[in-house]
Amino acid sequence: RRLPAEAPPEHVRAAMDAALDGPGPKRAARVDALLRAGAPIRQIWPELRVIVIGDSGSSQEAAAVRLRELVGPSVQIYSPFYTAAGELLGIN
Repeated sequence: RRLPAEAPPEHVRAAMDAALDGPGPKRAARVDALLRAGAPIRQIWPELRVIVIGDSGSSQEAAAVRLRELVGPSVQIYSPFYTAAGELLGIN
């Protein structure tokens, strides 16, 4: 696999793969096929229940509306961040 320059070192990736039962090439191929077919998120990730986002300001509201369209009403969208003028003030 091709990795960005910021990727963790090989020994860290190996430990993560081991902890997560390794990479899943079959699942990766299935997700790729679903994405290419335009499958809904519930078909790609059936156990998805919540998405945590960092939204701040009106420009992010449009993104949240689009996200809601993509995931549907059964997935909760939650933003625990308090921001003002683009700066993080706190996390709930």
